[in-house]
Amino acid sequence: MNAKPCLARRRHATCRASTSCHEGFRRLQVRGASVSGVKGDDKNVRTHAVRRAAEILGGSRPLRAYLNVSALLIGLWISGAATPPTDVFLKVVDLIVEKDLDSLRRN
Repeated sequence: MNAKPCLARRRHATCRASTSCHEGFRRLQVRGASVSGVKGDDKNVRTHAVRRAAEILGGSRPLRAYLNVSALLIGLWISGAATPPTDVFLKVVDLIVEKDLDSLRRN
């Protein structure tokens, strides 16, 4: 079988295992708190976004209520010890974008 670029997950440069090569990665995504399949730069962006959202809302407690997650998860995400799942990250990004748009509208 020919090696082909692995574009779906960018997990490795080439993929020879057809559809089964990313089964472990998908299982990690479902677990939520610790997605180890996220690359370093993306992890830093997600951590920074969670920190910025906490700053916008006035701390980790309001962010916890906004995201409807436990204090433990918020602490792990803010510290960078774990990476927030994609759905949480997108919700955080929406919050940041709304805040920035409100600031622009006022000016």
